[in-house]
Amino acid sequence: GGINVTAGITTVQALQATTGTFSGAVSGTTGTFSGAVSGTTGTFSDDVTFTGASANITFDKSTDDLIFDDNAQAKFGTGGDLSIFHNGTHSFIQETGAGALQIRGANLILDNADGSKRYIDCNDGGSVELYHDNTKRLETTSTGVSFLDGNITNVGSIALDSIKGDADDNTNIT
Repeated sequence: GGINVTAGITTVQALQATTGTFSGAVSGTTGTFSGAVSGTTGTFSDDVTFTGASANITFDKSTDDLIFDDNAQAKFGTGGDLSIFHNGTHSFIQETGAGALQIRGANLILDNADGSKRYIDCNDGGSVELYHDNTKRLETTSTGVSFLDGNITNVGSIALDSIKGDADDNTNIT
């Protein structure tokens, strides 16, 4: 047995089954699907929660957010090679496939969480700038590297072809 409905029912109070096919529209304000749900089209008019084995994913209609609980992972690629997740303490973008994680953009900027401090600024076809405590300290140029405060603290050795600047007080060295 089973129930086949082709037309004529507008409201179903409760429907429970271990397997089944919905070939038309299924609508309502509340409901739980505890098996596979498949079809060609569907509309959810309220929040939707996908319950996982240990973490849930919720679509919050009021804010248009897809919310992944801690340890719920967004996976991309056939083998799940790329994961984005938060473990409750740290956030991760993890690439585990045979290729490389590539981040592309006309310009690439890495800032702190609220955008108030710069770490790295990569300019398309131009310089790469490194910052310490929001102060630019090093910049690549078309001829090499510029240390912006004139100070080089060295623990090893640096080989230089030529030095420009004030040799008396080691300022303005480029």
